[in-house]
Amino acid sequence: MKCLIVDDEKYFLLYIKTLFEFNGFEVVSSSNVDDALDVLKAEKVDFIISDLQMPVKDGFCLIEEITKDNQIKDIPIIVVTNDDRHNTVNRVMKMGVAGYIRKPFLTNHIKKVTELLSQKR
Repeated sequence: MKCLIVDDEKYFLLYIKTLFEFNGFEVVSSSNVDDALDVLKAEKVDFIISDLQMPVKDGFCLIEEITKDNQIKDIPIIVVTNDDRHNTVNRVMKMGVAGYIRKPFLTNHIKKVTELLSQKR
């Protein structure tokens, strides 16, 4: 399976990319929303892992852009973020994401990602 990971924190991006690759996933990564959308137009990915809190355009913007585009709207999105406020969780779930995981992202969360993806199919 191939995933796109979107996060502006370069060390977290490298960490999570390495973690997924170690667990057998093919990974492409992006540090901002515009680049992520370009990747999604150029490459087929099976799912997206995205942070919410990013400068300029945030993860909410990314989710909105994806859901408006018929070519990519069915790609499952899993949000991984520090923001665990009730209204934030509700908002992203109403936007149709496959799941929500609070940082820090740990090795055992790979299993949760797999479970969330299997429920979404």
